[in-house]
Amino acid sequence: MRPKSHHAIIVAAIVVGLAAALGIAAIEGWLPWWRSPVTPVSVALEPADSLSPGEIIVTPVDAKPAVPPATDVVPAPAPAPPAPPPGPAPERRTAPKPCANCGSVSSTTFRQAELQRGGAWEVRVRFDDGTRATLRFPTDPGFRVGERVIFANGRLRHD
Repeated sequence: MRPKSHHAIIVAAIVVGLAAALGIAAIEGWLPWWRSPVTPVSVALEPADSLSPGEIIVTPVDAKPAVPPATDVVPAPAPAPPAPPPGPAPERRTAPKPCANCGSVSSTTFRQAELQRGGAWEVRVRFDDGTRATLRFPTDPGFRVGERVIFANGRLRHD
């Protein structure tokens, strides 16, 4: 390595180190002349009913409190809708039960190494009950990703 190259590498390393130190100091707020683009936030103590466990509501510190709506005006109650005419009760349909053997193809792959074991095509299926299966075929089975399938009597067929 030539001396000029060696000196250039040393100078570059020092410059990178100083830039990293300056960036860390700016992020941490150690530089009084550097204004952070991040606005401080306060955390609400009462979680809302629609939040998942562990989630909290965060509001900016300089946010103005919400003005409650005026309560001196009371809207008139809406008229009741007319009663439906008497007649036969509507027919209720029950939701179909999930099919344990039904699912969708999640992937199809050609495996060159599988030729000696009797199957070159690998089809992965995700069933409606959440289970998964990997099936091997000696030839292209003709299934495509996302296609609905049924596994019955040891055979995979189109839905």
